[in-house]
Amino acid sequence: MKKLAIYGRAGIGKSTLCQYISVRWSGGNLWNDKYKGVIWLPLRKIASELKNWQEDISLAEVIREHCMGGRERYKPSVEAIDNFIGNFSDILFILDGYDEIAPIVDNLENREGEKIRRILKEILTD
Repeated sequence: MKKLAIYGRAGIGKSTLCQYISVRWSGGNLWNDKYKGVIWLPLRKIASELKNWQEDISLAEVIREHCMGGRERYKPSVEAIDNFIGNFSDILFILDGYDEIAPIVDNLENREGEKIRRILKEILTD
């Protein structure tokens, strides 16, 4: 698994770049020969909804709820997403806004922090 970190001051366009990569890939114009999927995870948005999550939410559920637009009936099932992400070597995960959620993640006594740590661990260790 390859990792890339994008640094810069607030407002410089880091999130815009992340969205751009995702949109270009989905349109067949960027890295389609390298990745079967590009999953953009807007961590700030995800973190803002942590309190509403069930305790054992899976990465596939997070992807379905936060990374897939459109009507509910057109979204793939959690099982289909889980099967798809089973091959992490062919999927690019874009973790957008980690700096904004780091205080939550770093607080070991915070239940919301534990939820996001579990999701990030699933991405980073497989």
